Amino acid sequence: MDKIIVKDLEVFAFHGVLEEEKRLGQKFIVSLELALDFLKAAENDDLELTVNYASLCDDVQEFLQKNTFDLIETAAHQLAIYILEKYTLLEKIKICIKKPSAPIRKAFGYVAAEVERGWTKAFIGIGSNLGDRYKNIENAISILGSKSTTKVTAISEMYVTKPVGYTNQEDFVNGVLEIKTLLTPYQLLDFLHSIELQLKRERIIH
Repeated sequence: MDKIIVKDLEVFAFHGVLEEEKRLGQKFIVSLELALDFLKAAENDDLELTVNYASLCDDVQEFLQKNTFDLIETAAHQLAIYILEKYTLLEKIKICIKKPSAPIRKAFGYVAAEVERGWTKAFIGIGSNLGDRYKNIENAISILGSKSTTKVTAISEMYVTKPVGYTNQEDFVNGVLEIKTLLTPYQLLDFLHSIELQLKRERIIH
């Protein structure tokens, strides 16, 4: 995977646990590694086919100055998600935020938090056998795609299948979704369960 690297971007911002840090602010040093495929941009010498790192630096500065976090860990995580959502060509990003003026009464170079985030491909089985089955599936897909950290990238054909195990129920309509997501497996599972609740699924039969 190709990379674009931004090293030691200086941003004056207002992050920290102490009230003085939020009020007075301090310098933060940000480094980024962007993983993407820029072969087409290189072959065509076209900025539109890659990431404009001048605009990226403006966005990093604006994000860190517009928001306030107690922890640089939180700042790094939230910045990574923000950049991945905005720059759709990116597959992964690594961000290191250094805090050279951290309130530590010792001689030190800096403290830092580093995160690596990226899109993951997943496959989701989907099905319904109550009410308007196709509409239920359509609504679930719509909700799934409405979250900025999850994108539906492909939808299979839908198939009518007989129930298995407990057979005294209506036939199912089943299919599979391909998605890409920034969520962890457990976060994704929680999101899927929330969609089921929103669409009033009741887990009566295990």
